[in-house]
Amino acid sequence: MFVAKYHPKVVQFRDLPMACKLAVIWYKAVDTAAYPQSDYIKAALGHGAGMMKKAVRSSVGFYDCEVRQVEWGIATVPLAAFMVNISDAIRGPFEEFHQSYCKINRLDELPSRDRWPLVINPQTGAIVDGCHRFHSYINQGAKAVRCVWMNNSCRTSGCVD
Repeated sequence: MFVAKYHPKVVQFRDLPMACKLAVIWYKAVDTAAYPQSDYIKAALGHGAGMMKKAVRSSVGFYDCEVRQVEWGIATVPLAAFMVNISDAIRGPFEEFHQSYCKINRLDELPSRDRWPLVINPQTGAIVDGCHRFHSYINQGAKAVRCVWMNNSCRTSGCVD
């Protein structure tokens, strides 16, 4: 179990730190439409990422009510753990992959405070949402990053107490 050694805890959506809420809303309501879209998000569709980020921030209260009892796992994980996973998956050196990824993708400079977490699969450590953030955090010299996952994704394995 990937997350077990990083002291994960379970919280309801409404109790997540703000940066985690924003990443979850983006993933669940904007990227996958698994959550109902707030009026702010509906209005921002097609108006660019900047407008959507404002809409997501404005939607926190809506989702605090809409999905308040959904449980999320949360843990801080060393970036090196993801580097090992990726090296194993690509069967090659992570640094070459990272350099290639950064060359192909435009990575924004992200704030060092209130960093959005990675949304991960708690079983495997696969990054479900946040690949750009992951590579940007490496470029900024971060050593660890907060990760979140929907807790029902690991109920049967008992990965979180």
